[in-house]
Amino acid sequence: MTGTPADCVAFGLGGGVETGFDFVVAGVNDGPNIGNYVVGRSGTVGACIEAAFLDVPGIAVSAYHSADYHCYPAEDYQFDRPARITRQLLGQLQSTDVPTDFGFMNINAPVDCSSPPVRLTRLVADYDQRVEYETDNTQLTHGYHESVPDRDASQTDTDGTTVELIDKTWPHVDGYENPLHEAEQHQDRYAETSDRRALIDGAVSMTPLSLTHSYVESPALTTLIENLNGT
Repeated sequence: MTGTPADCVAFGLGGGVETGFDFVVAGVNDGPNIGNYVVGRSGTVGACIEAAFLDVPGIAVSAYHSADYHCYPAEDYQFDRPARITRQLLGQLQSTDVPTDFGFMNINAPVDCSSPPVRLTRLVADYDQRVEYETDNTQLTHGYHESVPDRDASQTDTDGTTVELIDKTWPHVDGYENPLHEAEQHQDRYAETSDRRALIDGAVSMTPLSLTHSYVESPALTTLIENLNGT
């Protein structure tokens, strides 16, 4: 049987194997899941979203290194600290009256800090993208040409043009580069209550999230629909 993390949760909770789960924990993922854009496409987080839809609160756990940022390859890192923090959170949730109606929790914990502070954080919507075009050995990046060596194509059109989409989930790096080397220069860009600031400071980020995509009140859209109905 193969499937996504969400498929595994759906099978585990609805497959009749066992009932009466209190929580679903996904992870520990070998790399952080922070920000709206990244969390929105995370398999680890997706497993907890599936659990929450099935009325079981989920905890998505991801690990980061306060200097390396990524924890890849995973065999080069120890994940006991994020696991221990998660167990402590589970113990607190089960022994106190804290409601678990937040849907699911997204945690990012450092693997290399012995006693990191824990922060209740919010996701940050900070994202951009760079687009590169390459025809033969000439690369066009936002209108500028420069000579580049041959390289593997990302997506090649029928006319031979290669288009590469490069995520900018931090302001000073492209793609999956380590952002922590110069992150302090952008520290003030993020509030102390943000998940990104927690990583810059070497803290544990705990972000409670809701499943609902809340309706947005918009008088302008209401008027627009009224106008459409009147035409």
